[in-house]
Amino acid sequence: MSERTPDRSGVRATQRPPRACIYCSSRKIRCDKVLPCSTCRARGQAETCRVETVRVKGRILSTDSEDGAQPSYTDLLEQTKKLKTLLWQQQAASTPPSARDGGRGPPPGSCYRMNTVEEFEKQLYRSIRSSYRYTTVHTTSEILFPSAQCARLLLRYGMQWMWIHSAVDQATFDREVTTFLDKCRIIEPVQAAEPAWLALYFAYLTCTLLMMTDEEKVRVGLPYTDANTVLGNWYDATEYFLNKAQFMRVVDIRNVQTIAILKECCPHFADFNRFYHLLACAVRTSQVLELSNDNAHPDETAHETQVRRRLWWSLIIGDWLTFQLGPACIQGDFFVEMPTDMDDRRLEPSYEEIASLTHRPIQWFIAMSRIACALYRFHSSLPFEHEDRRLLLDNIQQADEELANLISTLPPHLQADEAETSITVERDKLLPWIPWQRRSITVMLFYFRMVIHRTLLKYDCGDVISKKRAVTICQDSAHGIMSTILGPQGVVFRQNVW
Repeated sequence: MSERTPDRSGVRATQRPPRACIYCSSRKIRCDKVLPCSTCRARGQAETCRVETVRVKGRILSTDSEDGAQPSYTDLLEQTKKLKTLLWQQQAASTPPSARDGGRGPPPGSCYRMNTVEEFEKQLYRSIRSSYRYTTVHTTSEILFPSAQCARLLLRYGMQWMWIHSAVDQATFDREVTTFLDKCRIIEPVQAAEPAWLALYFAYLTCTLLMMTDEEKVRVGLPYTDANTVLGNWYDATEYFLNKAQFMRVVDIRNVQTIAILKECCPHFADFNRFYHLLACAVRTSQVLELSNDNAHPDETAHETQVRRRLWWSLIIGDWLTFQLGPACIQGDFFVEMPTDMDDRRLEPSYEEIASLTHRPIQWFIAMSRIACALYRFHSSLPFEHEDRRLLLDNIQQADEELANLISTLPPHLQADEAETSITVERDKLLPWIPWQRRSITVMLFYFRMVIHRTLLKYDCGDVISKKRAVTICQDSAHGIMSTILGPQGVVFRQNVW
């Protein structure tokens, strides 16, 4: 019997079952072989997308067959409904029946956790994410490359602030920049390095420029008189070279480093869409490179371990602290210890002037990591909306105690109530990153304490005393944020990154 000859039942016999749907097969067009296929979905006929019923070696195979045919669109919808029901059952099982509303659960598909995002915040983020800035760089001729002297000055200035992103090994990056500038004496800059490195280079310059005062920007000799124009140009140049490096396809740690730096710059440009998508991409690329697994690097040196951990936790800080956008990574996705609280001179021996034995930039980074973990645990442990709202009180109390414990263990120079003496004033002048760290972490703690306690008010749970306490904490935190930023030591321009 030939492949085209049907049997008495009218079912065609063939040696191989078809994989393309009937519509695509009859019109001899390409089918993606996933039911419903993209062609049928595009023409609005997803429910009719089926594979032809055939007889193979005496057995009749159809779309609905359990022996190897693919499920129909209706089958997939039914499977999705069943999986949602199973998911709710597993999540509900983690809470004692006595803690639920009479032991009754919600209908399948309605198991949503309580959240801390207010409606005005949702509207704000929707508004910001619905608009975007147009890039100023489309070709390399539009990029404002800094002179060698300007680049070296920016690199030296950036040494004081690289702990904000902790994306690069400063000594290694310094050597790479020197090699690049030497090559630029002979060939064009775009030919002196690969696109992935050039993206990292311009991301570093952009973040450094953000932290500078107007006077400092003038002294470095920027390639254009308007510093804001240069800032936007370098920001867009980073995106240009990232795309040239095909960061969505090519697994390269330099792309991860670039995004780790760029995430500090995106808020300045209100570029939250790029921030959200780039951060998710960097997390996934890091997982492919196994940066997220300490056990996958048995042969790396202690120095390499610290560099890798700092890069990974830089991504986690950016991911978990921007809870309004939703996390790209969950706690079970990685096994990486926090960076060690060591003197930077042991990690970056070339830059002794930015560190001291008692005041280490990495201490701020570790504190930010701990805050990110505390906030993530709070959000992930919030009760489901159908559950007893009294459970929320326990979560708020635990989160508040965790933040209080974190504050009590901060180094003295990061404490908001550190006594001001002639020694601390002189120290802050010598190490300007200390007052910036103290202000930024103080603002962060005020804000997240307000976020935690306003959840109680949002869901109207607790007694009158609990609600009054929550209102007081929210008001005090709001006043604390304003007084910290606009106080006598406030340096607003350096809060742009935060």
